[in-house]
Amino acid sequence: GKAPPGKGAIQGQDGPIWSDDSFEVFVSGVPASPDQPSDKYLHLGVSASGARYDSLWTYVTPGLPDRDVPQLEITVDGEAEDWGEGGLRVVSLPGPGGKLRPPKDFDPCLRIGWNEQGILLLARVKDNVIRAAPQGEPLGHGDCVEIFVTPERGSPESYRLVIAPETDPGTKKVRSRFDDYREAAAGEKLTAEIAAKKAPEGYVIEACLPWKNLKIAPDTGRQFGLQLFLRDDDGRGEKHRFHALWHPAGDPRRDPLAYQTFRLGEQAGPPIKFT
Repeated sequence: GKAPPGKGAIQGQDGPIWSDDSFEVFVSGVPASPDQPSDKYLHLGVSASGARYDSLWTYVTPGLPDRDVPQLEITVDGEAEDWGEGGLRVVSLPGPGGKLRPPKDFDPCLRIGWNEQGILLLARVKDNVIRAAPQGEPLGHGDCVEIFVTPERGSPESYRLVIAPETDPGTKKVRSRFDDYREAAAGEKLTAEIAAKKAPEGYVIEACLPWKNLKIAPDTGRQFGLQLFLRDDDGRGEKHRFHALWHPAGDPRRDPLAYQTFRLGEQAGPPIKFT
């Protein structure tokens, strides 16, 4: 065999393993799901000359650069006009592996900011088929915005909020669900200010996530973590469902490091555009 991509020859006692006829074995535990890698595996190699290579590899969740978000004054009403050019702009969030769907099919863009009340989020989603989950099914079985919030990347203190788009203008209450994973604030009710509206090419979801949910005091320089999933379901069955996400490590319930760290600032960081 020859060296795997990116790996140079490894010198054994009788010569480089990868320059000789050789045999390799990778052994791991069973991953948590098909789209999640095992975090540890044993790598064994032996060459015809008798040279050996034995190692234990450990997967480390990548950290992303911290991003500054600005202070804003907006009204949570499902209208984007009062954001103006404000907020940290995120363009065309991708799916697992960096995959992007054609913009005419599904193209989620975000704005993120903060005020004295909480974290501000605006999701403008182009979607050619808006389909919320049927009544009685989990909201994640339809189009939705899924938000994970933590005071610090790696902390067990977190919660999840799932928000469905508006599909009937006559419905006054936005369909949403909280899942509470907090320990320090256990028993205290989670709250959020939410609005959802249809848009000409899709839908808009706007939210203010109160600091009190995680006992955070807002101040310039303060940090917090978000992971975001935006799910697209066109009604063609589970295998055709798609979700865009921020941190490539996936679900924070399996990996508490799967968060983007944001920092409260006065100015937004540079726009983030995925291509």
